[in-house]
Parts: sequence; C-alpha cells; structure tokens
Amino acid sequence: MASLIDSCELFVARSIERSKEPRVYLCWVDDHQRTRSYVLSKKPQPSRYWLVSMESMNNLNLRPKVSVGLQRSIYVMEDAKDIDTKMLKVLDCASHQWSETEPMTHGRNSEAFLLTVGENLCVLGGIQDESRKLKPEMYNPKTRQWVSLPEPDLDENSSVVLMNSTDNGDIELWAVSEGKATRFIYNTMAASAVWEKRTSWLGRAQPKVHTVVIGNSIFRIIMSQIICYDKNTMVWRSVRGV
Repeated sequence: MASLIDSCELFVARSIERSKEPRVYLCWVDDHQRTRSYVLSKKPQPSRYWLVSMESMNNLNLRPKVSVGLQRSIYVMEDAKDIDTKMLKVLDCASHQWSETEPMTHGRNSEAFLLTVGENLCVLGGIQDESRKLKPEMYNPKTRQWVSLPEPDLDENSSVVLMNSTDNGDIELWAVSEGKATRFIYNTMAASAVWEKRTSWLGRAQPKVHTVVIGNSIFRIIMSQIICYDKNTMVWRSVRGV
C-alpha cells in the first residue's frame, strides 16, 4: 500500500483531478464484522508512513462494498439495519468533512450496487419490496441531482452478480437466473438509451472469491489461482506466472 503513495503515475493522475494529498484511504470488515477505516499517509522522513484510524468513519455503520471514490470525495452508503437510506454519506478528502447527497427517489439497503460512471454515480438494487426491481438512479455531484434510469429487463428470479462501468459511459450488469447468465449494457451517452441484452458465460462467484474488472477482462482470484474471462469472446482462461 505504501507504494501507492510513492507512485509517480498515481500522483500525476490525482493532479489532473486537483487532488494531490499524499494519502490512501483503507476500509475493510474485521473478523467481528465491524467496519474499520484508516488513512495511510507519508511521514516527513523518507520511506516512513503513518497508519491512523479514522474514528469519524468508524463511528458510522458503513459497508466497504457500497463505497466509491470520485475526484476528491468518497461516497458511502450507511447500513441502517432495518431502515433503508435515501442519502449517501460524502467525505471530502481535502477537508475531512462529512456531508450528504440529496435524497434518492428510492430508499436502499447495503445490498445495493454503487459505482462511478464518468463524473457521475450510479446506484441500483437494495430495494426491499416484492417488485424485485433494481430502480437504477444516476447522481451528478455538480448539480446534486438524482435522475432515474430505465429498468433492465431481468427475469423474475434473476439476481445481479456483478456491476461495472466503462470509459465509453456504459453501465454493465451481469445477472444470473436458473444457472443462465445475461449481460446487460446501458449507454449513458445515448439520447434514447435502453438496456441491451447479451448472452454471457459469467456465473455466480463462490464465497471468498474476489472479482475485478479491468478493461474487457474480468478476473477472479480463487486462493492462489487467477482466472480471466473475456467479455467479448466469452472465454475463460488461467493466468499464468502468479
């Protein structure tokens, strides 16, 4: 993690976003299912680092799964147990001050998906009703407005297993129903965008399997093994040399 702070490429990328503070934010769930948050920052001495607990985040009932970083802010959905939340918590990484977004149209729990799409945020799922709808919404931090998106045409028994966004402004969604997977694509740049459906061989991940999307490839880390799935060719292969 310390190498992230010393990375010249990361510093250049963060400079473009006018966010040059030399620190990295860490958030995970411990063995007691408690969310712990820390800041890893660089000391004045060379090659020395601070790892400081962020009590302002630890006092909130946050879930790392429903959190994203956008420009110089971190957006997090608070797990309010039996109460659905309509607002995201926002941490300004420069001032370390907390605020909230405007309320969403629909209340959601920590089962929702949250991701960045360009300079906007997209949230869907986490709806506790019998409709089984995802009710996707897009948030613009500049205008502080939520906009509802069309509902993807999922089967009644479908469950979403993965979400992703691309540099082209696409929102990608993989859903599994009765062992069959479908890839849904929504282009946020199109004037009259609708969800496009494509066949997929991406199945549900087993417990303790980490999934990462990089470009056109989906990587799954299974203990000491890494397998790769190409979104276009729909072919799985093993990653060698790990």
